[in-house]
Amino acid sequence: MMWYRGKWLVDRMTEAGLDAQIDGIANVLGKSRAGGRKMLAGSHIESQNQAGWLDGALGVIYALEAARALRDDPATRDAGVDVIAFCDEEGHFGSYLGSRSSSATSARPRSTRRATAPTAR
Repeated sequence: MMWYRGKWLVDRMTEAGLDAQIDGIANVLGKSRAGGRKMLAGSHIESQNQAGWLDGALGVIYALEAARALRDDPATRDAGVDVIAFCDEEGHFGSYLGSRSSSATSARPRSTRRATAPTAR
C-alpha cells in the first residue's frame, strides 16, 4: 500500500516538473530542475491517530504546490523547491526512520556519541 501511495506522489511530483524517485525505504524525493538556489520542504507521508488524517500529508502537498508555483512564475523560475515525503517519521518502526535514512547523520543521538578529548602536546 505504501508503494502505491508513493507512486501516486511520484506522478504528482513529475507533473509539477520535479525529478522524483522512491528510495529503498519508501521516502519520496522530488528534485527541482531549477538552476538557481533551492530549498527543501515537505513532511512525513503517514498520518497519526492523535494528529488528524492530514498530519504530515498536508505539509508534503503544500511543499509540492510551492514547487509548482515557483516553477510556473517567470519571476521565480530560477528558484526551486525540492520536495520530500518521509516515511515513518512518527516512530511506528523506529525513531525518525525516514529522515535518518536520507541524511548523513549518525543513527545515534549526539548525546550518546563518544566524546574525544584533545591530545596534549
